[in-house]
Amino acid sequence: MGVKLREKTLKDGGVSFYLDISHNGKRWYKFLDIKTHSARSSAEFKEQFKLAKNARSAKEYQLSCQKNDLPDTTKQAQDFYAFVSERAGSLKVPRVYRSMINLIKEYCGKEFLPMDEITKEFLIGYQEFLKQRKIDKDKKRSMATNSIYINVHRLSTFINKAVEVGYMDHNPLHKITKAQRVKKKKNTPDYLTMEDVELLAQKSKGIPEQLKLAFFFSCFTGLRWSDCSRLRWKQIVRQKINGELVTVMRSDQQKTEHITYNPISEQALEILEARKKGKDKNSPYVFPDLYEPEGEREKQSAAQFQMTQWCKRAGLERLHFHLSRHTFATLTLSGGADLYTVSKLLGHTDIKHTMVYAHVVDKLKMDAIARLPKMSGNFLGGAGR
Repeated sequence: MGVKLREKTLKDGGVSFYLDISHNGKRWYKFLDIKTHSARSSAEFKEQFKLAKNARSAKEYQLSCQKNDLPDTTKQAQDFYAFVSERAGSLKVPRVYRSMINLIKEYCGKEFLPMDEITKEFLIGYQEFLKQRKIDKDKKRSMATNSIYINVHRLSTFINKAVEVGYMDHNPLHKITKAQRVKKKKNTPDYLTMEDVELLAQKSKGIPEQLKLAFFFSCFTGLRWSDCSRLRWKQIVRQKINGELVTVMRSDQQKTEHITYNPISEQALEILEARKKGKDKNSPYVFPDLYEPEGEREKQSAAQFQMTQWCKRAGLERLHFHLSRHTFATLTLSGGADLYTVSKLLGHTDIKHTMVYAHVVDKLKMDAIARLPKMSGNFLGGAGR
């Protein structure tokens, strides 16, 4: 029996850690989805390497107990971070769980978190920590209520997994009263009107050209930042739909791992033509200035800074890249599309995710009723002849 920690060099020069496991005459590999693109001497590399070593130790201990048919009496003392790292690789968006680990470390100040220290009081404190934590450079903006809700319930998901395999005997979140728990708000998505989009175009002087075009492109395609910043020219293809040759976009949705083929609107095609004129012949990406490997957010953060300046110039209340996706959904619904069609255009795997835009449908229904014509003449004054 043996568990060895190994490294795989990625195409972009990064390193991915995985386990080389030999047990009961069989050999297999387990990828941890612990990756780094930093230099080996950097703090970020050392942190990821330490997580990978913890995951190796946890796997080796587990197999040792199985081989010798021994009760695992120290399960509750196992490192929660290593437990999460080992299992996050099988999930759709593993990087968000690495962020969760960093938040928990910031809260408790521990590089090793035994399972038995995750108590009701620990979770209440973590929730309060998220409420008080400032997320902007000026230390003025706090985390949104729904973001706190999501973070707490991501943690709860892994606690449930730990309970299933015997590392914990219960989920302490269940002992917290509903009155003490943060509640999820049903928010109505913000969006831009066509007038807002026009205003942003007028006030775009000084905004990096590729960021400006990418944002407008997403307003007319609904792409997320992760999909738009990594969009390749080869994803723009000609395809026959109902016997007509049209330009479509093949979108590999990063968040849902879902592939869609969507027709491209005339406005979006014009934006692509504008990009071709300034196209970097050596880059396969439509917006190469925005591209960065998965898991890195330096360019996304820089883009948000630029968008904040853009927002101020245009006199809008707020502006972030994902607002373009909400704008696309709203413009499409306002143009007469139904929720099912919009859900497919957005790449949603479940229409319930598209229901957040139902308020647009309600407004359209009200507008339709208001436009109904009135009958001429007085037919309410008495019986007809």
